[in-house]
Amino acid sequence: MSLPRSLPETTAVLVTCGTTRYLRRTLEGIRSQTHLPTRVVVVDIWSSGRDLGTGQSIQAIVTELGLDDVATVRVVRAPEARTFGEAVRRGLELNAEAQQRADKLHETRTGEIPIIRTDTSPGWLWLLHDDSAPDAAALELLLRTGESGPSIAVAGAKQRDWAEPDRLLEVGINSTASARRFNPIDEDEIDQGQYDDVEDVLAVGLAGALVRRDAWNRLGGTDPALGPFGDGLEFCRRARRAGFRVVVVPQAVVYHARASYLGLRAYGHARQPALAPDPARSFGARRRAQLYNWVIATPALSLPLLLAWLLLLTPARAVIRFAQKDMVRARAELSAGAAVLSRPDLWLAARRRLRSTSVVPARALEPLETDAREIRRKKREQARARAAARTLRVAPSELELAERAALARRRRTVAALLAIGALGVVAGGLAPLLGRGVLTGGALLPGAIRVGELAELALAWWVPVGDGVPGPPDPVLLVALVPLALGVSLSAVTTALVFLAVPAAALTAWLAAGAVTRSVALRAWAAAMWAFTPVALYATGQGRIGGLVAHAGLPLVALLTAHALGVARRDQIVSGMAGARRVIDPTALPRPRPEVVATHAPEVTATGLEAPPRLTAPSLGAAAAAALVLAVVVAAAPVLLPAALLVLVVLAVVSRHRRALWFIPLPALVLLGPWLTGVVSERLWHALAASPGVPLAFTPAAPWQVLLGVPAAVDVSAVPPWLPVLALAPTAVLLALAVLALARGTGRARAVRAAWALALLGLATALGATRIAVAVDSGGQVVHGWPGPGVSLLVLGLLGAALGGADGMRDLLSRRSFGVRHLAVGTLAILAGLGAVVAAGTWVAGLRLVPDLQVLSPAPRTPVPALSEQVANGADRGRTLAISPRADGVTARLWRSAGPQLQHTSTLAGARRISDPLAGTVAPSADAADAALADAVAAIAAGAATDAAEGLAAHAVAVVLVPPGGEQPDPARDALIAVLDATPGLARVAETEAGVAWRVVADSAARLRLEDPAGVTSLPASRIPATGELPAGPAGRVLLLAERADPAWRATLDGVPLAAVGRDWRQAFAVPAAAAGRYVVEYAPPLRGPWQLAQVVVGAAVVLLALPIRRRREGE
Repeated sequence: MSLPRSLPETTAVLVTCGTTRYLRRTLEGIRSQTHLPTRVVVVDIWSSGRDLGTGQSIQAIVTELGLDDVATVRVVRAPEARTFGEAVRRGLELNAEAQQRADKLHETRTGEIPIIRTDTSPGWLWLLHDDSAPDAAALELLLRTGESGPSIAVAGAKQRDWAEPDRLLEVGINSTASARRFNPIDEDEIDQGQYDDVEDVLAVGLAGALVRRDAWNRLGGTDPALGPFGDGLEFCRRARRAGFRVVVVPQAVVYHARASYLGLRAYGHARQPALAPDPARSFGARRRAQLYNWVIATPALSLPLLLAWLLLLTPARAVIRFAQKDMVRARAELSAGAAVLSRPDLWLAARRRLRSTSVVPARALEPLETDAREIRRKKREQARARAAARTLRVAPSELELAERAALARRRRTVAALLAIGALGVVAGGLAPLLGRGVLTGGALLPGAIRVGELAELALAWWVPVGDGVPGPPDPVLLVALVPLALGVSLSAVTTALVFLAVPAAALTAWLAAGAVTRSVALRAWAAAMWAFTPVALYATGQGRIGGLVAHAGLPLVALLTAHALGVARRDQIVSGMAGARRVIDPTALPRPRPEVVATHAPEVTATGLEAPPRLTAPSLGAAAAAALVLAVVVAAAPVLLPAALLVLVVLAVVSRHRRALWFIPLPALVLLGPWLTGVVSERLWHALAASPGVPLAFTPAAPWQVLLGVPAAVDVSAVPPWLPVLALAPTAVLLALAVLALARGTGRARAVRAAWALALLGLATALGATRIAVAVDSGGQVVHGWPGPGVSLLVLGLLGAALGGADGMRDLLSRRSFGVRHLAVGTLAILAGLGAVVAAGTWVAGLRLVPDLQVLSPAPRTPVPALSEQVANGADRGRTLAISPRADGVTARLWRSAGPQLQHTSTLAGARRISDPLAGTVAPSADAADAALADAVAAIAAGAATDAAEGLAAHAVAVVLVPPGGEQPDPARDALIAVLDATPGLARVAETEAGVAWRVVADSAARLRLEDPAGVTSLPASRIPATGELPAGPAGRVLLLAERADPAWRATLDGVPLAAVGRDWRQAFAVPAAAAGRYVVEYAPPLRGPWQLAQVVVGAAVVLLALPIRRRREGE
């Protein structure tokens, strides 16, 4: 059946990029039409940098199919065309030019003059993509509908899937006023004629659409800025506004491959097309088209509001996509928004075209537009349907559910018992300290500071210790801001860390062991061995917070890295029903073999069926979480940073899932960036081996002791001789198991060797740290790097090797007859189990019996008099000078708050005291500030000070304190008190539990003072910066800051910089005559701003990625 030839002619325009894999079928579809088009124009837009296709000639395919036998076919090339509409326009132009040349040639040869130029005659354009093969009756049905009414300008076809011809894709375009498209058709919905009553629609897709030729010419074709997406919606909207109808003909079918939508096209300069369908690749172009159409269709009065809204919406949507770990769409959101907002010339021209052709108002389209609420309702229904289908597809049996529940209960019970047991062991070892409040001693100091004050110190690159030293501060202070945000003090956090770090380590080790083995017994043993290893004992009893954080965090880093690489183990429970088999999920992607951990043997489930655990999929969220934990660990123990970087580099080389690895060290490097800036600029490389807190000297252990997990030697003369031997026995058994694991089969050899490499790296880190001098303690003794974090890394590797060797041993032995192997393995298992128990017992005994292992004590409730706290927290920020007698004189310490504080310690300041780290040489420590303070204290102690007030006021000393002595009388202390009582400029105010205190009687004993010819005046200041109002005054005024002079100090008066002037050791600024206004004094190194911005950006990005937010499916 065919249409009468009196009807207008039809020109089929097929746009292709070379001979694609879809072109032949589409040409076959044209050839098989029941009503053939008058002419077929094939527009080849191939150019260098685009997908070449198969390379076969298009004309050859046309000839082979016989299409040119039944219709006039012309193949034209338009490589300059960048969109579908532009290709159609250019193809028609080239066809007309070719037709004119043919007519002229015909006239020359025959003398006949053509009367009608058929290529420009009124009629229809049938628009086809190379991947849209029409059904045999498609053109005939479209023409019947199109010719049924003169107002019909566009008639679209129903689209079905290219590969699954019965699957329905689209019946017209449903869109909101904001151009948000919505397809009410469910995924995998079969075409059963359920949408065949649809006719008038807002728009249709141009693939297979029939467009009236005069309407196309009047409207100027599609928007030149759109393609391959959004052009149909924009053109049909314009047609509607121009008074035409847009209809869909459900009986006319086009089979669409949607190559552009599925990302199967190559754009730009890509030489090879993508092979795997992925709609995410086209999301950017689709999003840009949607925003562009939204801007075009918005009323003029609402346009400024829309543009402002897009400025906010674009980054917000990008952040959401980023949090969903959808990097492709996150970038696409930004690029699409930027592409639209940065080209107002394009959408302003489009709005002018729309106005010039419109004869009906925009509200006439409202009945055809989809309501946003309807879209949300339909999407919820589709999500529920997908969830129900997914549940039915993977629903476990009742027996499997019961087994999962029993396994989960067993694991939760064991984990809880481990945590409770570890807490009990710590409580037993530190029983005298329970309920005694804040702890101090060893490497630990109290921290009487809240989150706001700590944030000020952590973000400033000035360390307020003594007369101040340039920072940056220790990075662990930034980490401490997180728990302090709960409203607790730093002292509460450190005290809780001492008691809870070991139970936390037990839990993290339990979790990490699950990445190697799913055996509950092996995981429990590993967690107990990790929690009660000697290095944790030392760190707890000596208050080494860096070692505690590293010991609790390292297992988490290992676990999350394994999940990031997709090599962590997970359970696979097989139903115990008769005949049950493991079914492979057909939707799962092929999994490569793991490269870091070895293949694991199956585990026997409660049903008696073997169910080998599967491996987790690679996870970007796990990589982000690993990055966060690693940043915390290396902030507390910088000595682990080189080891961590080396491990990640090696993993990046040997692993196939290396893309997530580059991200893991980034937060740690950015967090430590300011501190590392100080390390590099001052060549303080030995500071990497330092630990936060008080420098605490120790005696290094022998290398063989370090290999057994002992970080330092202690005096054990007061304990039974069997106790040290018993304490080393558990780690000796662990070492033996790790060595024996090297003999396991090739399936586990790679994992065991990798764990041993990690152990040896930890051993090298520990031994190397002990040979590097990092600070000088209060007694003048050189302090070397604490090996604890390296020892923790060593034990982690040994445990990984032992677990890798022990996992699956039960199944291996069950397949062999009882013999020597069974006896040997059983003996080792008994020794290992007893080792965990012995480790816990010796842990408690060590803390209670070995004096060097437990040096913590309750902090004094009143470390300084109330007067000291009052002046320290007041506007003057006065300081306290603590003077204590000793055999060769006195010791003076300058405090800025309630005694020595953890937040005032600095590893960089300690490292500056060392001139040769390997030789342990101490650098000269008396700079101008220290010398001035030493002279003032010496004069006071000798009773030679005629007026001590001014010398002390220069250091902002407002209170002089002689701390309390011991229980026995101390003549030296009494003599010192008598001297201070007789010193002019000091007035005794009180004798309390904190000691004897004197007030410094001076005109001003403040951190910031204004000096003028009339005298000295105190000015308000905070701990680091200072701000306030400065009245007008005479010439010669100077702002004096009781901090060491440094080029990074800045001062402004009403925004005008003040000139720095030399004034002994202090920072001073000259104030112009009669100048008045608001002064601001701050420490502003040039790199502080960029580093802090990087920390905020990277930190926010990592936190977003670490959030467990599910990636949205396409169409959700």
